[in-house]
Amino acid sequence: ILAGMDGHDVTSPKVWDAYHAHPDLFETFFHKGLERANALLGEAVFKPQDWEICGEIEEDEGRHRFFLKANRDVAVSAAATGGDAGLVLQQGTELDWFDAHKRPQWMVREMCAAAGLEIVKSWAIEGSEMRQYLIRLDTGAEQSSDSDDSAISVSGV
Repeated sequence: ILAGMDGHDVTSPKVWDAYHAHPDLFETFFHKGLERANALLGEAVFKPQDWEICGEIEEDEGRHRFFLKANRDVAVSAAATGGDAGLVLQQGTELDWFDAHKRPQWMVREMCAAAGLEIVKSWAIEGSEMRQYLIRLDTGAEQSSDSDDSAISVSGV
């Protein structure tokens, strides 16, 4: 596996500014995504006036979280849910859009080891906190699967 990880300290102003320094660009990026989601659902579930686009830093999780928060109750048809019944997303409902996790090199090594993986090699441009990791199964490690942990899971080995 070739994986990339941002090793910046999540509390660094650089992390926040990377996404929020140009609010118009940030809003346009999300609204294009919401337009695509509406097209896939076959109805306008994500009208800009109905949703607040939010971002927050979660220091304890080491992530920059992006989510949508309903400004009012939003009805979703059965056709859009793919089921027999529609649903209502109540005002205040938060929908995670994406997370930008930040992990230093030592933490990536620990996560891989805990999942029965080993880092064969890693690369970074001098002065950069962005690293690429070449990862493989650690043939000497005990293999396990923890379905409660969605971060990394190894099974069927």
